[in-house]
Amino acid sequence: MEKENLESLKEIVALFESSQLNRLKVSCDGLKVELEKGGAFTAAPMPAIETPSPEKEEPESEGALITVTAPLVGIYYSAPSPDDDPFVAVGDKISENSTLCLIESMKVFTEIPSSVSGVVEEILVHNGDFVEYDQPLFKIRTLK
Repeated sequence: MEKENLESLKEIVALFESSQLNRLKVSCDGLKVELEKGGAFTAAPMPAIETPSPEKEEPESEGALITVTAPLVGIYYSAPSPDDDPFVAVGDKISENSTLCLIESMKVFTEIPSSVSGVVEEILVHNGDFVEYDQPLFKIRTLK
């Protein structure tokens, strides 16, 4: 991270902490920051996470190529356990709500479902990779 961005980030965090705001999103010159103040930490299960709407990249006549992005920050897992086969592989046909992967965040594993039926064309991350919010994970060609 550039020194200027680091200083800007420190200023944003300090201003946020001293403010009455509970949530803040800032995006400027490639720097994206999302802050949220919370109450006491509880170990309750995470609520279901909605998969972001897919980004279309091809004309609908060929079946759209959509990108599935990470709905949260964490560690990407391609299979339910190290000894199991991956949830999906390139070339697999999947249906809407099929589990694509798991993302572990704060020792909670969240299943990431597909929002469309189609064929997995590309897997953009590797097992064990740290993924950011909204990072592209899969490219899926929708079925006609």
